[in-house]
Amino acid sequence: MPDEYVTLTVLESGLVRVDYSLKVNATSIYDVSLIGTPITELGIIVTDQSGNPLAYDINQTSNTITILALNCTRINISYYTQTITTFSKGIWSLQYNSPIESIVKLPKGSTLISMQPVPLAVSTSDSNLVLEFPSGSVSLSFAYIPQSISQDKTTPQTTPQVNKQPASTQNGSSLAPGKPSQTSTQIFSAETIGIALAILLFAGIAMFYLLKRRNGNLSEEDREIIELLKKMGGGMFQSEIGQYVKMPTTTLWRRIKKLQELGYVKVEKVGGKNYVRLLRY
Repeated sequence: MPDEYVTLTVLESGLVRVDYSLKVNATSIYDVSLIGTPITELGIIVTDQSGNPLAYDINQTSNTITILALNCTRINISYYTQTITTFSKGIWSLQYNSPIESIVKLPKGSTLISMQPVPLAVSTSDSNLVLEFPSGSVSLSFAYIPQSISQDKTTPQTTPQVNKQPASTQNGSSLAPGKPSQTSTQIFSAETIGIALAILLFAGIAMFYLLKRRNGNLSEEDREIIELLKKMGGGMFQSEIGQYVKMPTTTLWRRIKKLQELGYVKVEKVGGKNYVRLLRY
């Protein structure tokens, strides 16, 4: 690992977390060129080698950060950006220019399509593809396929035991006088099973029509939001959805709330913003 490097972790939604690890040489004021435009609403964290916060100022014109680094040996900078990724026809593109060596971590299920320049190293970490690049311009494209988590479990089936009776007993020809016939018990069991099957059948039909009715309640706008979330890896900020779906903010929020009530999505608070996660489709 080099003395100075920056790690870019690409999330499923196309959001990128940028983490700088920099070495400081007895400098009280430190200027750093930033990769991408930070999303200030999600916060910018600047700390020293011990995790203590440092004062900083961002120049939005030059996209640089000036840090007051008194008695520091290292500086750590963390923020999120969405200005270095683009999505078109199912393909994600990542482009940036780094003043130091960079490490790119792609989402699980990503397939690399192209990259420039040739990486210094390629590895995997927890099923994530990891690429290390020299300083300078980096451009790569990849396809992301969400990994489905199968929760199906094989349950051993128990074959019910059937009490076999002699043929003469089952047809009732050799039943001893005074002993109750088992025929009535067998008929009662069959009736019970029939009633149980009828109840299950009714419940299945009711569930089918309920699901059909729920799915039928989805409008074209609702389906558009679901399809967009699928293409974007299963999660997006509400503000990002609004950039693709042409509708007023209040209308979009009502659609998202409706999808949440129907169990299609879940809305989470991330940095004070609504993050919409796809649950089913």
